[in-house]
Amino acid sequence: MVLLWVLSATGSVRGQSAGLFLDGVMESWPQQVTINPTGADVRAAGPVDDAVVAELLRSLADRGFWYATLDSVSRASDKHLFYVSGGHPVTVRQVQLDGVAVIDAERWRDELAGAVADRYDRSALGAALASMLNRYAEEGYPLAAAKTETSVTDSTETSVDILVKVDEGIAVELTEIDIDERVRTRRKLLARLAGLDLGTD
Repeated sequence: MVLLWVLSATGSVRGQSAGLFLDGVMESWPQQVTINPTGADVRAAGPVDDAVVAELLRSLADRGFWYATLDSVSRASDKHLFYVSGGHPVTVRQVQLDGVAVIDAERWRDELAGAVADRYDRSALGAALASMLNRYAEEGYPLAAAKTETSVTDSTETSVDILVKVDEGIAVELTEIDIDERVRTRRKLLARLAGLDLGTD
């Protein structure tokens, strides 16, 4: 079964800390990008390595800024300040779900719509998928998996469609727990720690 809904989205950028200025707005520095991996004094260092710039632009592309370009780099105290033009952000036109049956499609829709409401954000989308897979585990489907396919929707390459393929797997039933007899712990405490309800048998 394939489910489809259309999203209306406009890009927006918010920032909170120094290091990166995106379209003139101060943003937090991406955690996955190491500015100075050698640990040398930034004030004594030469030009920023091209690999750092490439990694920065890749991290921005993951957030929907596929056309970001570096304008300039300056130094302030012990920091490099990167000034980047974001270009036209890539938005999400629609999301399709394939293979969803166990968990109501509305729950999927609510989770994913929040992740791609403003623009295509791969990290936010990944977090949303992980959250939904946790729900599957809670429902007794710990083997559930999901992957995404992204396709460009127009000639300007500023809008994408996302297909989420879900393999819900099989329900897993816990039938028995063996407790080491040498462990002197009450059954009720063990059940509470494991998040289980004791049966009557």
